[in-house]
Amino acid sequence: MNRSMKSVLGTLGMMLCAGLLSACAEPATGSAKASDTTPAAAEPVDGLRFTIGGPAFSEPATFEVPGDTQQLRVHLYDNMFTLKVSPNDSLRSTDGKHVVSGMVIGTQPAGVGESTQTAGVTDATFDFDTDIGTERQQGSSMSFRPSKGELQPIRIVMESYQEGERAVGSFSGKLQRTNIKSRHEIYNVTGTFNVID
Repeated sequence: MNRSMKSVLGTLGMMLCAGLLSACAEPATGSAKASDTTPAAAEPVDGLRFTIGGPAFSEPATFEVPGDTQQLRVHLYDNMFTLKVSPNDSLRSTDGKHVVSGMVIGTQPAGVGESTQTAGVTDATFDFDTDIGTERQQGSSMSFRPSKGELQPIRIVMESYQEGERAVGSFSGKLQRTNIKSRHEIYNVTGTFNVID
């Protein structure tokens, strides 16, 4: 084979390789998109965040409980959803003024959709020590269903529910204080959760 023929064949070979590399670099089309075959990254577990306001608070207070802490307990079995805060140490609000000493929200049956005070919500109970270290400091307990008083409107919206794995949603409504001398007080609460069992 003479030198000119080798040169032509070499050039053709290089062009063929370049074409193959170009085709491999192009994104897939149709039903074979790259996003269809690449595993999705795991969603972050944010935990719990809620804000509550009412007479016992000098101003609305926000609490955040990371999803990876043992202070946050989740039950996603037996067709039930329960989210419980059981702090081992004082769990303060984001401004440091208040402490949540306990909290429970729950629904049954559990699943994607909306539960309300008359259909599905089984618990919404909160306990606080407010305005720590000031003359306003006091213990406060409240519930959507006080033993004495009216049933308060509340709803829990489950955006995603995987039994035994993960729950994502929000809640909002009113709570009535259950302390004997303060049963007339009404509180507003809103929150979001993204938690794993």
